[in-house]
Order: sequence, then structure tokens, then C-alpha cells
Amino acid sequence: NKSSSTSVKVADKTAPSTPTVNRITTKTVYVTGKAEIGSTVYIYNGSILLGKGKVSNKGTFKIKIKPQKRNTTLKIYAKDAAGNKSGYRSVKVK
Repeated sequence: NKSSSTSVKVADKTAPSTPTVNRITTKTVYVTGKAEIGSTVYIYNGSILLGKGKVSNKGTFKIKIKPQKRNTTLKIYAKDAAGNKSGYRSVKVK
């Protein structure tokens, strides 16, 4: 005997890990690093969005920004397709 099958949709409630970010200097125009595959990475200077970009299927991202002043602190986080937000990574411009 075989019962009929049932489809179940599982909601993604797990936030992505906080992105890792490579060094950012006053000459940096592309912020690079690693984050959850398929998520979107956002880069903020205070409340100003500097850039956002999709994470590749290799888990890497490359987002274009305008050069920032030395000692500026940028906040970077990832958001997955389900809307879950990672923690913030604070990076100081060298």
C-alpha cells in the first residue's frame, strides 16, 4: 500500500552569516569578500547606502563604491532571499 504524497513548504528563518570583507582603503572602489550564496550584500556609511550586490554561486561578492575617507566606518551585512538579515560587519577604511 502506498499513500498519496504531500508537498510541504519549509520557511527559511535562518539568517545568513555575517559577511567577511577584504581590506578597504581610501583608494578602494570595489568592496570584496564572502557571504552566503545567493544573498545580497549591502554597504552603508551611516544611513547612506553606498552599494549593494548579489553574492555569486562561489560565495563571493564584488560591489562598486565611491572611495571613502580614511577612518570612516562602513557597515556591511547580507540579506537572503527570504528576507533574513545577517549581523553587521563594521570595517574601518585604512
